[in-house]
Amino acid sequence: MAATRELGPCLVARLTPFRDADLILSLLSAAHGRVDAIARGARSSRRRFGGAMRLFCEVNAAVQGGRGSLPVLSQADVQRVWLQDEVGYDQLCFASYLTELALVASQPDHADADLYDWLSGWLTITQLGVSGHVRSLRLAAEVTFLHVMGLFPDVRSCHSCGRETSAGAAWPDPTEGLLCGDCAGDAGPVIAPDMLLALAVLISQPEPAIELARSLPVQTLRPVEDRVARLLARVLPSTLRSSEALRTAVRDDLPV
Repeated sequence: MAATRELGPCLVARLTPFRDADLILSLLSAAHGRVDAIARGARSSRRRFGGAMRLFCEVNAAVQGGRGSLPVLSQADVQRVWLQDEVGYDQLCFASYLTELALVASQPDHADADLYDWLSGWLTITQLGVSGHVRSLRLAAEVTFLHVMGLFPDVRSCHSCGRETSAGAAWPDPTEGLLCGDCAGDAGPVIAPDMLLALAVLISQPEPAIELARSLPVQTLRPVEDRVARLLARVLPSTLRSSEALRTAVRDDLPV
């Protein structure tokens, strides 16, 4: 009998039907990174794994085997469930986008507790409700995601001369840092001081600052959105499947 591998807490990030009655689970583990495993008979028997065969839940998982083929899920005890009852369309779109971001960024056998905590923290925010704030919450989530991945620049000082950017800054190249007024010249639209302060606070918090994320200054979102989108396009292997649905949720949100 194959040895059992304890994965500990895992977030269920994707469920894919396989053969007649099985499911392939894509799990995000803080200690083991991404783990894909087969849940035998999960589609024919709801009792075998209880409520673990659903997205947006945390399970205590274990697998068996895995050499030359996908490991088999041997244990999946539910620890926590997000978005359990009366889920809104915007919540579903937002949670799907967050989960796909984390799944794409994770790697097999690569512990990433920060990424795990990022996703669980943002799923908690999503459960509290996102209506009326989808646009600002999306930007805050993307900014903090890039920060966790070590890809978001320092917004407090000029990339060129090191001066503080408290009076505003330009961000002409998404892959490089921000530029103060003296160094920017005509490098593009200036990111306002209140937005820079909000971004600095967001990325300095150990947990997502929900009220700050919801109240990002709407009139100054566009320059940052454009740069963040270009930076994400450079680091993601392809367009995420959940992106279009999220764009619909943003369009259907309250006017901004």
